[in-house]
Amino acid sequence: MLRDLAREVNIELDETPIRADEIPRLSELFLTGTTTDVMPVVSLDDKPVGKGKPGELTRKLQRVLADSLASGSD
Repeated sequence: MLRDLAREVNIELDETPIRADEIPRLSELFLTGTTTDVMPVVSLDDKPVGKGKPGELTRKLQRVLADSLASGSD
């Protein structure tokens, strides 16, 4: 569902596993699942992800998903 919603709003998702040495280069990171919806990750292994706060794309995906769930569409 989230992949389809992301495509609809022109957001490219990368579902590649992340290595610890890549954390400093990440601009955003989030987890998604049936109970987490879209959960921003602002630090990983005590290292900040991006600016250490939810990123613009993560917040946009949260809004798009929330709107979709509220409208009952999938």
